[in-house]
Amino acid sequence: MKKQFHILQSTIDQCKTSLIEIICDRRVLIERHRGISEYSNRRVTVKKHQGSISINGEHLQLTLISDESVVVTGKIHCVELHDERE
Repeated sequence: MKKQFHILQSTIDQCKTSLIEIICDRRVLIERHRGISEYSNRRVTVKKHQGSISINGEHLQLTLISDESVVVTGKIHCVELHDERE
């Protein structure tokens, strides 16, 4: 079982797709991002492999930002996905 988990984790690590987790209307977690391109208390835009993810709301804050993850908290109104495929 441990070997299967390792293979699955390797596959996930190689994936270029961002993972988005939305918790109620208060928190958004984005994994495998490429940085922040816009930040205000009403809108946060996070770059992803091909495009971006915009979080719109009120009192938005970057609670966590690391090489792998971004957490945005506040009153979330909507999350928009913008694809920029070539």
